[in-house]
Amino acid sequence: MKKLLIIVIIITLPLIAFFQYANYHRFHPPINYDYPISDQIDLMYYDQDLIKEYYRNSIEMGQLARTLWFNEGIDVRFPDIGDSLSLNYSSYYTHLKVRNQFIESRLVASKIGREKGWSVAEIKLMEQGIDPAEMALREESSEYAGLALGSVGEKVVVIQKFLTDKGYAIPIDAVFGLATRDSLKSFQSDKGLSVTGIVDFNTYVNLKK
Repeated sequence: MKKLLIIVIIITLPLIAFFQYANYHRFHPPINYDYPISDQIDLMYYDQDLIKEYYRNSIEMGQLARTLWFNEGIDVRFPDIGDSLSLNYSSYYTHLKVRNQFIESRLVASKIGREKGWSVAEIKLMEQGIDPAEMALREESSEYAGLALGSVGEKVVVIQKFLTDKGYAIPIDAVFGLATRDSLKSFQSDKGLSVTGIVDFNTYVNLKK
């Protein structure tokens, strides 16, 4: 009788251990599947639908991953290549993650821009890969582009003041004469710019620094 009991115990204990492990394994996923929501995003972003999508995706990712783990034993991080269901869900989970990372980068950049005082139009430029600060500088410099020997007026005065601030001794008389031209050429040469004696974008940017 004792031998039979021992045999039963020997057979039963591994089974109990297995089911306990399986139960533990089922209800203890290997990682926290929730997407970490950033506290650096722009909650005032001009496209509120994008913010809603960000939060919706973050919740869906966690719910999807936990449901698959608990019910199917599928870890969306490491799909079973021989299981089409596992591959499909893993692909969808990855899609949500990549999409959220893209949205997050845009929302974080928007917050940084907003803190710099950028307008919605400037934030949209930034999203197109255009530096709003450089765009504003280009628009500003366009008013001075082409100033050269013979130019006159208040814009010439601005250039002359820039040059005197850089140490060039020229009269500030609103006339782009030989002294102004030669000083501008020297400045362009010193900065490694095209020596033309004519104001262009790069020359203006360096004069203004």
